[in-house]
Amino acid sequence: MATLSLTAGIVLAASATSANSAVPVPLMVIANHLTLDHLGHNLLTTNRQSLLALDRNPLTTASFAAGPLHDALLDPWARDVMKDLVECALATKQRVEWTPPAYEGAWAPTAEERAARAQPDSPLSYSGSMGLCPAWADPLWPERDKAHNAMRASCQELVSACLLAKNNAFGVRVNISARGRVPSDKPGTTRMLQVDAAEKTNYPWREGAFFGNLFNASALNTDFEVTLVAGKIVRPSLTTAHLDDMIYKEAFVCHPQEHAAGPQYDDTIYMQRRVCARSTGGGQPGCLAKHVGACQSYAASVPGAAEMGRANVCEGAPVDGTYTGPCTGEAGDAKRWMNPVTVYLRAPCDVFGPKGCQELNENGSGPVAVRRPPIIARQPPDPIIRVPKGDPPPTDGLPAQRKAVPTQLSGPTKP
Repeated sequence: MATLSLTAGIVLAASATSANSAVPVPLMVIANHLTLDHLGHNLLTTNRQSLLALDRNPLTTASFAAGPLHDALLDPWARDVMKDLVECALATKQRVEWTPPAYEGAWAPTAEERAARAQPDSPLSYSGSMGLCPAWADPLWPERDKAHNAMRASCQELVSACLLAKNNAFGVRVNISARGRVPSDKPGTTRMLQVDAAEKTNYPWREGAFFGNLFNASALNTDFEVTLVAGKIVRPSLTTAHLDDMIYKEAFVCHPQEHAAGPQYDDTIYMQRRVCARSTGGGQPGCLAKHVGACQSYAASVPGAAEMGRANVCEGAPVDGTYTGPCTGEAGDAKRWMNPVTVYLRAPCDVFGPKGCQELNENGSGPVAVRRPPIIARQPPDPIIRVPKGDPPPTDGLPAQRKAVPTQLSGPTKP
């Protein structure tokens, strides 16, 4: 099977969403590029009404035709997150469309969208790729899932971990290898994502594991909530009092126990930089996830043990180098997260780039640089964002779309 394309580009098209839970999962090489600014301050995943709508509706074009999900994508930052959300959740033959309003000023096309000649009233299409939860595109997902809450939880946890793994403080596209378990065709069972020998060789550096749920509206820190007021996107005004606050209260990361390999590696500082640093730099408020310690056990005598934090965040031995959970957030939490995603890099500190990695190493909080392994198999080039020519693909035989289910909060949305 071919590896994933490196970006989740926008395609302008006009077709319905296809739901096919039998689509095979490709190799898990994905682009890491989402900034904390966008993932932590957008109208799709940091707005309670949008999160409720995502939880209660299928991931289909119809759900984004009107209501809170349509309005959420008026935010350019939300559309950036939408690309990655759909890429993580759906498979290659599935996609979701959103039609911008007629007034261009209402949705402020991005440079990427302008390059793709995005026009008002012309659908933008977001394509699936990883296939962590293709069943989310089933138009009957809300009804069928009432009896399968475990499937809903698995989907939300896997897609959440995928989005967290895609965080990159500088917005630079860096390839990572994401590994874990996904639900299998047999209810109540799981299977490991497929990783071939070339990918294992190309991506040998285990960075850590991400887990939690970004789609729980009640676990969103409302101090960071983005709202839509009278057609205007309102992002929160934060202070230094929010410096160490978590944007998502159910988002966590642990580091591998083997990273205590020398005095130059401080896991806490590395991971805080990973999930707290913004593209604009500086000590700005808010972190995407909380670093909770070492994924497995470690010897207290190893160098760097003082920075390791809590041990055995994830129970059980890794399967083929991949943490499979259950993992625990805060010490003493009863909640167990069953669907972590383990991230592998080509080389230490890849997500920060050469300059960022050098800074971490120089202040004694980063991994010592090692020689980058040879590339065994070439990765496909970044796809070109394009406007398809000719007639749109036929929609005969595709499942009928459903209208989005209205959502209500128990209290008013904070302006």
